[in-house]
Amino acid sequence: MKIGETTKTTGSAGGCSFTGIKEGTVSVEISKDGYTTKTEEITVDETHTSFTISLVSA
Repeated sequence: MKIGETTKTTGSAGGCSFTGIKEGTVSVEISKDGYTTKTEEITVDETHTSFTISLVSA
C-alpha cells in the first residue's frame, strides 16, 4: 500500500495503518500479486480517518 512516497506492507488480513497524514485529499495505491492494482483518492479529515478499499482478483 502506498500513500504519497510512503509504502507499507499489509498484514495477513490486509490491514495497514499510516500516521502523520495531513488532512486533505491523498492518493492511495494498493497492489497485490494476482489482483488488479487500484489507485483511489481519499479525503482525510477529523471525521474520516479510517478507510476500506477492496481489490479485485485479476
